[in-house]
Amino acid sequence: VRAAASYVNRPGRTARQVREEAALHDALLTTRLTHPEKAPETLWPLLRKAASAVTLTPLETPTIGERFASFAHLLSLPMLAILLSPLLLLASPVLIVMLRRRETTDPVIAPRPSRARNVMLSAIEDHDVVNQYSAIGSLKPGRFRRWLTVVILWVINWGSRHIYGSGRLARVNTIHFASWTFLDDKRRLLFVSNYDGSREAYNDDFINKVAFGLNLSFSNGLGYPRTNWLIVGGAWHEQDFKWYLFHHQIPTQVWYNAFRGLTTYDMARNARLRVALERTPTGADLTRFVAEI
Repeated sequence: VRAAASYVNRPGRTARQVREEAALHDALLTTRLTHPEKAPETLWPLLRKAASAVTLTPLETPTIGERFASFAHLLSLPMLAILLSPLLLLASPVLIVMLRRRETTDPVIAPRPSRARNVMLSAIEDHDVVNQYSAIGSLKPGRFRRWLTVVILWVINWGSRHIYGSGRLARVNTIHFASWTFLDDKRRLLFVSNYDGSREAYNDDFINKVAFGLNLSFSNGLGYPRTNWLIVGGAWHEQDFKWYLFHHQIPTQVWYNAFRGLTTYDMARNARLRVALERTPTGADLTRFVAEI
């Protein structure tokens, strides 16, 4: 089943490159710790020697065809918005009434978590610095909510490709991967994600930094905490929101972690070290390079 929307922390980087860059950092760190008192200029030849022992696969440059396809996809949203703007302008009063009527009457379903279920879900977490998360739920009844979700996820998928493709989903930089997938003729939605840290910290990160995005993504789900104008409220009702998520979380039966022990911060730092090393830093850049190892 194809995902309706997905987010990748560092698109275009292969698993091999991530592992090679981790090995590069290990080699540089070992050298630095072996010579802790050396100045950056004196340490540089030793770092270069250590780095030369690590094989680094060249980064691929997008082909002309791939660049054209990406540019065409970039234009798809603004062009569609321009083409549909007269129709949306005429329909907006009706759509607003339909949305507000539902927002003020839809029930909130956020039961208190079961201690036994929490123990069961916690038992499959924190075996590494990266954790997994899976949740499934039904959309609110009616075509309005269903097609509103289709449009929102299409925009999220566009944004994750062209706006949030460099290590951050809005202000959250701990997510390795996330996807939203429709099930049962778009009546249910499956959300899966891999992220750094604990489940509680993951939820708090989103609530504190991008609550409006949570509301856009999930407020069409049956039982979601009440929103206003689609983006206000909802996840800001912290207790109801966390109970709602817990109610819909399911055990992740199978998942694959290709980079055990590596957080998104580690991968970003290792990539920066590789780029800096290839540019042969000097002066202040060399000092920053050594400090980041």
